[in-house]
Amino acid sequence: MNAKSQVTTSITSVLLAFLASSHHWLHMGLLFLLGSQTSVMATMSSMIWVRRLMIIATAITIGVSLYRMLRHKRCSKIMKVVTILSAILSAGFIVYTLAAFGW
Repeated sequence: MNAKSQVTTSITSVLLAFLASSHHWLHMGLLFLLGSQTSVMATMSSMIWVRRLMIIATAITIGVSLYRMLRHKRCSKIMKVVTILSAILSAGFIVYTLAAFGW
């Protein structure tokens, strides 16, 4: 892997880690900026497209994570375990959201 690719991978990794750890306040901030009240932000009843977008983004993230894990055969066992557990947990969130709120 060349140096430019390694730098891009490192920066992207940090950016995605930031977004993952702060997605809740970003999500609520987006709803607030779009003019939602607190009760609507809590239930997301009028902003169904945001919930759908988050479900799709989570599914894409699961797919990319598993693809990268399978593509890079030499990653450590702990990386594989964390990736698999993260994918299972994320899939569980998708299933729960779809069961509780529907599409």
